[in-house]
Amino acid sequence: MVAAGQGTRLGYGIPKAEVPIGEHTMLETALRSADAFLRREDVRLIAVLPPQRPDFRRLIENFAREHHYRLSVTEGGATRTESVLNGVRLAEGAQNVLVHDAARPLASSSLFERVLASLDDGDDAVIPGLPVVDTTKRVSIAGIVEETVDRSVLRAIQTPQGFAREALVAAYAVLEGWSTQQREAATDEAMLFELLGKPVRVIDGEQQALKVTTAHDLTMVRFLERGNK
Repeated sequence: MVAAGQGTRLGYGIPKAEVPIGEHTMLETALRSADAFLRREDVRLIAVLPPQRPDFRRLIENFAREHHYRLSVTEGGATRTESVLNGVRLAEGAQNVLVHDAARPLASSSLFERVLASLDDGDDAVIPGLPVVDTTKRVSIAGIVEETVDRSVLRAIQTPQGFAREALVAAYAVLEGWSTQQREAATDEAMLFELLGKPVRVIDGEQQALKVTTAHDLTMVRFLERGNK
């Protein structure tokens, strides 16, 4: 569970994972949404938290104890890639790794289960996605439409993203030898697999697993969270 983002666009002045969604923080809400999955005996929760936030770390550790999650905690790095890698290192011995953004606090246990099921069926990389419903156009830097993109082949990608751990570690090993520009081109783990020419399976995502980036997103998630009670 990656929760080290600063969330500057929300304007709260605190890391995004600590922003309240109802009675709980965003990270707590994400954990509650995936509660049934996290209680599985074969699941170990790794929380990647903002550095230098001891009070928040204690809050999450207490929350995990109350809900009987097998928790390990590490701090985030300077980039998302570094943060995820910190978490993957703690997952030594695991067969599969699911990388989830706490900024998608309403992703359900069912979504986690379906990603894992696809890994168990033999895929090395699995991501959930939703069909793109809006007409989508490619636009030039000058703001001129260059083409209308066929939306039937497009998907809006979500998390959790699932990977066979050995394949993910091997992909990160290749990344170490890349230039800064090449590294920055890989905006998530699935894209890293793409750049390496490895197949990535896309399964159906879910509408409620939307990402909180702006104040509008936060309003929508709070509305949906109230409706789930």
